Amino acid sequence: MSLVTNFGQISADKHVFSWPDEGSTRSFHCKNEICDSAISLSHQLILLLTRQPMTQTCNQLVGLNHNGNIRFEIAAPDDYEFYYLSAHVRFETAVVCINRAKQKLDWFYAIDPQTGQLSSLNRAY
Repeated sequence: MSLVTNFGQISADKHVFSWPDEGSTRSFHCKNEICDSAISLSHQLILLLTRQPMTQTCNQLVGLNHNGNIRFEIAAPDDYEFYYLSAHVRFETAVVCINRAKQKLDWFYAIDPQTGQLSSLNRAY
C-alpha cells in the first residue's frame, strides 16, 4: 500500500491541480478551491479535497484517474467536513473528517478507490 500525500502542485488561485505523468505535466481545472491532494499509487487514483470559493469548509472529495478524468465526486458525511487525506492502518485510501460543532468526535473514513464511497472506521486522534 502506498499513499503519497501533498502530491502534485496546487495553483496560487487553488483552482488548478498539476502533476507529473511519464515525462509531461497533466492538469485538472476545478470549479471549487483545492484544499488537499494525495495519490494512491497502487490504485492509480488521485484524490482531491475541495471547497466552495470563499468558504473554509472542505466538503467534496474528487477522485481522478491518472489521466485526470473524474472517477467520482463525493460529499462529506452528514455533520462532518473533510479535514485531510491519509492512509489508515487497514486501508490505503482514507480521509479524516472533523465535526466543527464539536458534538461528535473526529473520524477516519475509508475511501473505496473505485466508487469513492466512504466507510466509517474509527476515531481519529
